[in-house]
Amino acid sequence: ELYRLDLRVARVLAVQRHAEADSLYVEQVDVGDAEEAMQGGRVIVSGLVPYMTAAELEGRLVVIVKNMKPAKLRGVISRGMLLCAERDGKVELLDPPAASEPGERVFAYGFDEGRPDPILNPKKKVWDRVAPFLRTDTNGVATYRGEPLRTQHGRIRARTIQDGIVR
Repeated sequence: ELYRLDLRVARVLAVQRHAEADSLYVEQVDVGDAEEAMQGGRVIVSGLVPYMTAAELEGRLVVIVKNMKPAKLRGVISRGMLLCAERDGKVELLDPPAASEPGERVFAYGFDEGRPDPILNPKKKVWDRVAPFLRTDTNGVATYRGEPLRTQHGRIRARTIQDGIVR
């Protein structure tokens, strides 16, 4: 079911602390959509304040789940989710290959046989069924059921987290 997630490379354009929540950032991201870019980018709210600074996020290439159902988090509508690796309380963003461009599809060979859902229906629990099989391997490569996540330019990696979960 991995193919049902619309995993994309994005670039974080701007980051602000959420006015209503100490642990949340509000990020503007470029997902390669010209219409969204003219409006300042897609808004994603993430709980990354305890793990990294806004400066560490800004300008960075990341991997997002683009088709999450929009959700209001403390008054701000979030239209996606940044993917991170986690182990032993440490959290870091997944890194696409440096040559990747915003909007590039992220996939795993053998699990890309269908089209992503336009919007993930929370009642169908697609994310809940996929998430347990998203991990980093002993080299920090993000995988789904052991198959590397990749773009056309190469594998998706965590900088330092090995044998972690991806969420």
